[in-house]
Amino acid sequence: TFMVNTDGGVCLVEFSFPPFSTIKEAEEVMLRVVSEYLEIAKRHGIGLMSYGLQPKTPWYYPDLKTEKQWYRILGHLPFLQMWHNQFHTIAAHQPCIGVSYEEIIPAVNTLNALGGVTVALFANSSVGEWEIQKHHEEREFRWARLVDGYDEKVTRIQGIPRRPFASFRDYLEYNWGVFMPCIARGKNLHVTKELGLISEFLRGGKMQSFDITDTKPSEISPVVTDVNDLNQYIWIQSRPRLFLDSKLQIAELLKAYDENTVDECIKDHINNLYVENRNVAGQPFNEIMTAPAYFLGLIENM
Repeated sequence: TFMVNTDGGVCLVEFSFPPFSTIKEAEEVMLRVVSEYLEIAKRHGIGLMSYGLQPKTPWYYPDLKTEKQWYRILGHLPFLQMWHNQFHTIAAHQPCIGVSYEEIIPAVNTLNALGGVTVALFANSSVGEWEIQKHHEEREFRWARLVDGYDEKVTRIQGIPRRPFASFRDYLEYNWGVFMPCIARGKNLHVTKELGLISEFLRGGKMQSFDITDTKPSEISPVVTDVNDLNQYIWIQSRPRLFLDSKLQIAELLKAYDENTVDECIKDHINNLYVENRNVAGQPFNEIMTAPAYFLGLIENM
C-alpha cells in the first residue's frame, strides 16, 4: 500500500512506501509504481523530469522524532532552493539532550565551540546522487554553500556563532536578528511577502502574509508561541529549543526583553527545553546512540 500527495506550489508528486531493507528494493518498487502512474499522467500531458528517494524516519521509532516546522516554505527562500531538496543528501542525525534552564546557555556555548570536533568525530561518507559523497559531512558542506554571498541576517543562521551567548536574552537577540520567512497557524503556513527580521514582526503587531495553499492574502499578529516556531529558522551547530506556553503574553516577554529580565519572566512558562545538535552525519543504525551518548556525557561532565 502507499499514499500519494502533491506538495502545494511545486510540480512534485510524492509516493510514501512502507520501510525497505535496502535502497535498491525501495527503488525497484518505486519505479514500478511510477511507471503505472505515468500511464495515467501522460493522458494529461504530464511527463517525468526526474525522481529521487527521500528516506524518512520510520513511524515505529517515535523517539527519534522532534518538533519541526514543515518544509513547505523552502521555495520562498532563494538561498535554500538550489541545495536543499529531496535530490540532495543533507539528512543528518540531530541528537537532542534535555537540560535545565540554568544549563542551557553554557551547554549551547560549549557544544557550538566543539562543533568542528563533533563533525570530525561523527563524519561519514554517505551515498547519494549516484556516487559516494566527496565530503565526509555533506550537511556542513551544503550549508556553507547555501549562505555564501548573502548578508548577515542570512549568513548567521548556520555554522558556529562568532561569539558565545552571554545569556538567554542574548540568544533571543541573535535569533530575532535573522529573517522571518513564515509563521504557522495550525495547519496553515503564512508566508511573509518580504523577508523582514523576526524582531520587526514581534514588535510590529501585524504583518501582511499569504497561506501558500490558499489564494487569498492574510494578516497575522504575533503571539508568544511564535517564539517557539521562529527559533526553527536558525540552524547553528547547537541551538536551544525552548517551548513557551500560551499563558505568557507577547507584550510581557518583550517588556522583559527590553528590561533585561527575561530569565525571571519565562522560567514559569517553559513546557519543554533541550539542546539540539545539528552537526552529526547520518549514522549507521547500529551506532545511532553513539552521538547522543557523547553529547549527554559532555553536558553531564559540565
